[in-house]
Amino acid sequence: MPRPKGSALQQTRTYELYKEGLGPTAIFDKLCEDFEDPVSARTVSTWLRGFRELNDEVKNLDAPFEYHRMEEYGLPWEAGGYLMEMWAWIREFRADPAEKQEDPGASPPTVRQVRWWWRVHLVVPEVIKFDVYVWAQAFAWQEMLKDVFDELVNMAGLEAKLAYRPWESTKKERRYLQAIDQMRIPVPANVWEEFLLFSRVRATGQPETPLLGYGAKLNRPESNSMLPSQIYAETDQAHVSTSAELNRLRREHREFEERAKPSGVQ
Repeated sequence: MPRPKGSALQQTRTYELYKEGLGPTAIFDKLCEDFEDPVSARTVSTWLRGFRELNDEVKNLDAPFEYHRMEEYGLPWEAGGYLMEMWAWIREFRADPAEKQEDPGASPPTVRQVRWWWRVHLVVPEVIKFDVYVWAQAFAWQEMLKDVFDELVNMAGLEAKLAYRPWESTKKERRYLQAIDQMRIPVPANVWEEFLLFSRVRATGQPETPLLGYGAKLNRPESNSMLPSQIYAETDQAHVSTSAELNRLRREHREFEERAKPSGVQ
């Protein structure tokens, strides 16, 4: 479908709400809640007409994953154990306030996402579930842009990273970064954008917590060779340290104000 003018983030949010079964008015109301400058109700209606015209194959890919239909999805039954572990892990991750998700009502994983979990796991079976999840989200996001919004996408950078495996050793990292520097392979896309979108972390206004991964670490070339979990851990730790310092300063400020009050004033 042709891409109407408007916020790409709002359009993908509209598609997400459409898949949840919301109608035009409810979707428009949600956009007004989530975004400072929402598109018009007419634009929402235009997008919804396009979504309804999608073929059944695309619609089925973005439907909630159901284990008993794995064969219909083209997934081997042997993948069931790993995929169900991933399914349970991501539900708990999203519901864990310590991981800054705080979204127990998030939509269940889609067929598209689960298929990419399995594909990524087959290529890098040694990495932890978080890494599989973030990389799979990136692939699924790009694929959805192509299928739903007719966008031109390029997964070559992410594919090259999985091929070179720069996180495994200094030698592989040097070889990988040299290949990027000599433009023999492209720089991978910032997978954090896809991770944040699908984690339902909305980039509206000034977020109370930092957008994970959008720190100084990603501005350095070597960040291209890091695992998603490494970037997450370093960014999250920096946020924890910053939050602790801010809380300390606020506490000291309150104590100073209390000491400065005239005697007898409550």
